[in-house]
Amino acid sequence: AEDQPGGRGRLGRSWSSRPGRDVLFSVVLRPPIPASEVPALAFLGAVATHAAVTALHGLKAALKWPNDVMVGRRKLAGVLAEVITGRGRPRHVVVGTGINVNSLVREFPAPIRSALTTVRAATGRSVPRLALLRRVLEEMDRRYGRIRALGSTSELVREWSSLSPMVGRIVRVRHGDEVRDGTVAGFDGTNAPAITERPEYTTMEAAVVGPETRCQEEPQRAATMAGTMPA
Repeated sequence: AEDQPGGRGRLGRSWSSRPGRDVLFSVVLRPPIPASEVPALAFLGAVATHAAVTALHGLKAALKWPNDVMVGRRKLAGVLAEVITGRGRPRHVVVGTGINVNSLVREFPAPIRSALTTVRAATGRSVPRLALLRRVLEEMDRRYGRIRALGSTSELVREWSSLSPMVGRIVRVRHGDEVRDGTVAGFDGTNAPAITERPEYTTMEAAVVGPETRCQEEPQRAATMAGTMPA
């Protein structure tokens, strides 16, 4: 899309973009995978975007659960996967991806400006959007082919985990009114983080960490683990 005035993200948040400057697209998938693994398809857009901006523009990006591509502490791209159901069963999945490409950071709304970056800001130059879109789609297609061949998102989840610094970090998980602190031990096939709680160090049930969960790093405690985290 050249413009997306009604763009949105997780939990009903809005997605801000500049007309004619960013990459905004959705793909429709009909994956032959268990319904429980469908949420992990959000990882598909994030991993593909990471691969594309790394290969084409040399960006040192990382992935943040559940759907963000980050450069440093700023968000470069976001992904939203929605399941379309029919007769009580998933019919297809729409994976929407928004990448901040040639927008100027100063043009974003003031409340979110400090949390965002763009390919242009990170590289110091404007870049061709069509080439980036083509590469992202190629990266998605290759990984989706593996998902179809395996009938599972297991490889995708492992790749996503390898690109995220969250494993081993202390986080605070919010699910409705429930709040728990713990260490991220990994991610399961549903896209949910497995959390080891303090002080009991028991693993949270995956059902507790569902689609409406927000996982937020605790800055003070996480700082104490910085020396053990991958760069």
